[in-house]
Amino acid sequence: MRRIFLLITALFLSTIQTYATNWVPITNDNKNFIDTESIEYFTDTLNYRSTNKYSFWTKSLNDKTQLYTFIEKNYHKKPWYKLNKQVVDCTNKKLGLESLIVYDLKEQVITSDEYNILLSDWHSIVPDSYGELLYDVVCKSQKIE
Repeated sequence: MRRIFLLITALFLSTIQTYATNWVPITNDNKNFIDTESIEYFTDTLNYRSTNKYSFWTKSLNDKTQLYTFIEKNYHKKPWYKLNKQVVDCTNKKLGLESLIVYDLKEQVITSDEYNILLSDWHSIVPDSYGELLYDVVCKSQKIE
């Protein structure tokens, strides 16, 4: 009986998918990362899957920029890092933001927000910028259609 239970448990556990992040540094200071395992086709709010737009997660450690100082001042907690779910339009070379989550030193959420990406929410990618790094990592690793 015990063998049957172990066999059933092993079969059940082998069918469960596990998702792991693969944080790859994209800046020399090791404060900005992209989860290369999260890159997927972007699906908009109408459930339309775009063929040349991709969503993905990025992670940025506190670098004492304006966003982090604003959060610390207004929430009275020291932010450690933020996660962004971003979208890149490889055809038009634009970026959009789907969600933002800021964590404190104990990895508790300080604040978070979700955004609907509309036409007006897309921003042109500036040459030699962080956005262009994201574009290069995502769009140049995908087959652009």
